[in-house]
Amino acid sequence: MYIESISFERKYFEKNKWEIDNFYLSKINLIAGKNASGKTRILNSISTLIDFLREGNIDSDSLYYSWNIKLIKNKIEYIYDLKIDNSIVLFEELKIDNDIYFSRDKEGKGKIIYESKKDLELDFAIENSKILLANKRDKIQHLLLEPIFNWINSFYLFEFGDSLGQGHRYDIRNNIPNNDKQVVYKFKKGLDKFGDKFKNRIIETFNGIGYGIEDIYIKDIVYQVYALYIKENSEEISQREISQGMFRVLSLVVQITYLEFSSKKNITILIDDIGEGLDFERANNLIKYLVKNAKMQRNKLQLIMTTNDRLVMNNVSLEHWIIVDKDDNGKINFYSEKTHSKIFKKFKRIGLNNFDFFSSEYYKEN
Repeated sequence: MYIESISFERKYFEKNKWEIDNFYLSKINLIAGKNASGKTRILNSISTLIDFLREGNIDSDSLYYSWNIKLIKNKIEYIYDLKIDNSIVLFEELKIDNDIYFSRDKEGKGKIIYESKKDLELDFAIENSKILLANKRDKIQHLLLEPIFNWINSFYLFEFGDSLGQGHRYDIRNNIPNNDKQVVYKFKKGLDKFGDKFKNRIIETFNGIGYGIEDIYIKDIVYQVYALYIKENSEEISQREISQGMFRVLSLVVQITYLEFSSKKNITILIDDIGEGLDFERANNLIKYLVKNAKMQRNKLQLIMTTNDRLVMNNVSLEHWIIVDKDDNGKINFYSEKTHSKIFKKFKRIGLNNFDFFSSEYYKEN
């Protein structure tokens, strides 16, 4: 399952409003834009929806949210609408191939298809602070919802401009949240389950990006608390001593390799500020690895990255680009081969590099 398009609106009073309308995505995406153009907000609009669907309840929140997201699974189209205001679900509806599967109003009342008896609709009433989709997982009565739950639970956001877990150790006694900080936990889990094959893949990939480590392992530094170590030029280096850029790449490689080895379901990977803080060669090699990996797993993986970095832009084909641009009124406009094919094709014939397409704002030409 992958995202084909998303519309999103967030509002705090009428003047504080942010929205995107029919933002189209492919299997491999590079969202390019200037600072404050809305790149990170687009990723957050998706991850916020995922958080709500994982929780099933709405925390106390005075914001207004509205989503319309289209998902595709084996050519089956799922369109999900959710509107929330002041911690109340105003409207929620799911269509599968244009047929309404369920719909509910702000009172929490509605109808849902009962799959065990074809064409039978059941009335229901749910608390207006609860999200229906998140509370209807049932493989007998609602099997058609299962691909959506698999998608929700196979969604990962990596903030490359952040530490990606460099300051986090793994305490075996604690519950581990599913986020991009848990690199030590994922390495240990992958090593326990898949052995040297898992570790060797990480070393091979990491060195292919431009590093030269001989080994990677974990150590029990205090009782049941683990930290990550690498060996480089026969020297042992702890995760806290690894340079920030090097650790970001290592963390990303470890976590993506873990997903490849452990997940049999479709995966959605979002990476914000990809390549941030890396030199030309390693940024180039990292992008090549991510795009090549996504192409090899095209039927299983959707990759969505953001950047404002010239090096990254020049190393990702324009066919994967989505340029976001905010006008004077705060409206988010976007440009891709899907939405502006003639402009993209015309620029490719000129022969300039990709960054020129962005910096010259050629994409705005009529």
